[in-house]
Amino acid sequence: FFVKNRGKHKFAAQFIPQLIEAGIDSLKIEGRMKNEYYVASAVAAYKELCQDYYLGKFSIEKANKLKYKLASIYNRGGFCQSYYFMHNGPQMISDKRPNNQGVYIGKLTEISNGKISVKLDEDIYKQDVFEIALKNNETMDITSGIDGKKGKTIMLNVPKSKFILPNQKIYRTRCNKFIEDIKRDILEKETNLPIEGVFTAIVGEKMSLLLKYRHHSVKVVSDFIVEESS
Repeated sequence: FFVKNRGKHKFAAQFIPQLIEAGIDSLKIEGRMKNEYYVASAVAAYKELCQDYYLGKFSIEKANKLKYKLASIYNRGGFCQSYYFMHNGPQMISDKRPNNQGVYIGKLTEISNGKISVKLDEDIYKQDVFEIALKNNETMDITSGIDGKKGKTIMLNVPKSKFILPNQKIYRTRCNKFIEDIKRDILEKETNLPIEGVFTAIVGEKMSLLLKYRHHSVKVVSDFIVEESS
C-alpha cells in the first residue's frame, strides 16, 4: 500500500484520483498474513478516499493521516514502489525483519534507575506498546501506563534499564486506541448489517443462494443438480 517517490514514502491511496481517472474500476488490496484490524483499516481507507474523490474533496493530508493509522496497525518498514511503479523484485519484500516494525513516536533522552525519558513527536496513549533496543542487539517491549501529547517529554518505567541502548528512536508496535476505534467504527459497525439469505434446494434443479441487502442482491447457482437421498 506504500510507494517511494524521491526518497519519501508514499501511500498508494494518495494516487486514487490518478487511478480512477485512468479508468480502473477495481483494486485488489493485499491482506495475506495480516490480522482483521489491518485488513479492515486498509479497505476502509481506500473506500473513504474513493468516496472523497467523487464528492470533490479528496485530500492528500487526509490520505497521510490514514497512512499513519494503517502503519500503526502493521508495517515492516522500507516500503517499496510496489506494482504501481516497478517490476517485481527483491525490493518488494523486507529482508530486515518479518514482523511489525511499528511507527516512530519519539526519542529516548535519558535513562535513570528503572526509568526512561522520551521526547514525543507523536501523541501516545495508555496501553501503547513500545519496542526498546538493548545493548546486546536484542529488544524488549514495554507498555505505557500514561497518555502523552506530541512535544512533551514523558517518563516510563522499564526493567533492565542498564541494558538499554541510549539515544535511540522509540517505535510503537501496538496502539490499543486505534484497534478499539477500528472495532467500533468498522468491524462491529459493518458486521451488523440486515442481510437476508434464501437458500433453495429442489430435487431435479440446481441449488441456489440469494443474498439481499437493502436494494442490492446477488444470486449464486450451483453446477450440481439436487438428487433424492438414497
